[in-house]
Parts: sequence; structure tokens; C-alpha cells
Amino acid sequence: MIHNHSTTRRAMTVAERDVAKDDDRTQHVRLVFAIHRLEACLGQAAPGRETEWQQEVNRALDLLLAAMKESRECVQRDDGLIEEIKLEKPYLLKRIKNLRAEFDGLFNQAAALQDQMKDASDKDSSETQQIGFADLRQRMSWLLSALRHHQAKEADLVYEAFNVDIGVGD
Repeated sequence: MIHNHSTTRRAMTVAERDVAKDDDRTQHVRLVFAIHRLEACLGQAAPGRETEWQQEVNRALDLLLAAMKESRECVQRDDGLIEEIKLEKPYLLKRIKNLRAEFDGLFNQAAALQDQMKDASDKDSSETQQIGFADLRQRMSWLLSALRHHQAKEADLVYEAFNVDIGVGD
């Protein structure tokens, strides 16, 4: 016999929702830190120090991807706020699905940028200068802006469902 997940699972208690909210906030802080770290690295000078710049940006991208992976895992947990929203507010399911698809696309874009950066760091210095640091900065800045916009939409969803502020204006 197949059980419908939403019919066998009970609603979260207020205390359980508070714990899940704290977990979401902690994950959110990690993601915001990773975004800030990448922005700081992107703002550093690249010409004349291409190798160092690339290494710092690669480390920041590693941190961002790890934070994004953690964020994805946090959102997909059976005991998280999103699962609670699915149970308590099924009319929001389409928005949840769209947000997950959007986040997966952003994760894939971040991974593709990281691959391009790592490919560039394997090349010699003359080829490295042709990467187009301004182009990479622009593309990464767009990604970071899209991530912030995505976080705001997630925060709106959680707030709409529970009147719980998980914070996004960091």
C-alpha cells in the first residue's frame, strides 16, 4: 500500500517550526557569507596578478557552491519549513517547484563558471589574460544578483506561509 506523504505526516509543532526556522537562518547566513566572499574576490585587481586572482575566485566559488549545495539539502529535508509549507499550504506547491528549478539552474550556472575558471587556470599566462576578467566579473555578478533575488522570493514564500521572517536583506 502506498501512503501519501502529506496524509501520514503530522504538522510541525511551534517548537519544531522554530528549530527548522533556525536551521534555515543558519544556512541562509552561510550562503550570504559565500556571496559576500565571492564579491570581495571579484573586486580585487586581476591584471598583473592573474594567478592569485583566479585562485581566490576559485576558492570563493568553491565556498559558494558548498553553501548552495547545503541550501538545497536544507530545503529538501523532510523536517524543513518547505516540507511544512507543502503540507500546510498546498496552493504554494507550484511556487515551490518553480523556486527549486530556478535554484538548480543557478547552481548549474555557478558550477559552469567554476569549470571555466579552473580551465583558465590550467592555461599559461598569455592565454589567461584573454579570459576576459571583466566578462567573468559581469557574469558572476549577474549570478550573485540572481541568487539574492531568489533568496528574496524564498523568504517571501516562507513569510507568506507562516509569517516567519528568515531574513534576506543581509
